[in-house]
Amino acid sequence: MRYEVVKNMKENKITWRNLNPKMKKCWLIKGATGLIILLCFFTPPLIYGLISGSKEMIMGSIPVIIIFIGIFSAYVMWVELFYPRYSYAVTDEGVLIKRGVLWKSFRTIPYGRIQHVSIDRGPIEQLLGLHSMNIFTAGTGSLGSSSMSKGMWGAEGYIPGLVEPEKLKSEIMGRVKPTSFTSGLGEETPTFESTINILVEEAKKIRELLERK
Repeated sequence: MRYEVVKNMKENKITWRNLNPKMKKCWLIKGATGLIILLCFFTPPLIYGLISGSKEMIMGSIPVIIIFIGIFSAYVMWVELFYPRYSYAVTDEGVLIKRGVLWKSFRTIPYGRIQHVSIDRGPIEQLLGLHSMNIFTAGTGSLGSSSMSKGMWGAEGYIPGLVEPEKLKSEIMGRVKPTSFTSGLGEETPTFESTINILVEEAKKIRELLERK
């Protein structure tokens, strides 16, 4: 079973797809890795204090460690709330992405604006067999990172936790090709071939006028 499509919610005739459950594990591993790195800097003074019997070292290290553990616990709760609220949909008009717990984000990416799609994998994603997809549009650059950041260098859309990204990429790009020469507002933009044909026709008309004279 493909977990990307495990949950089909009909919301205004839109079929939403959830992320693979492994993505939640991926976020937790990343958070735990950050916690371990931080603890590596603050546990040595605690260990030294316990060995030497220095109360100052012990009392100075314990509160910091407790704070970090508390932050990680809050992060775990955030992942539990954030994961089920991150979904995407591929519709006839474009790609939809919604996410957020306190601050909701709903993004629509028309096919007419999509330039290309990139597939990325970090070390943890590789261990879990996951991929992330970045969708770039005419208004964004090609140096976007793995985020839905706004700005000229960020990707317009970010979909993490994909097991079979090539299928989703083909599904999106297959819809992009028929509409790749239309703007996001539905206005037609001339293609290279159509522009050449127009120039050739204009040249023929000019030649006919000159021959008449």
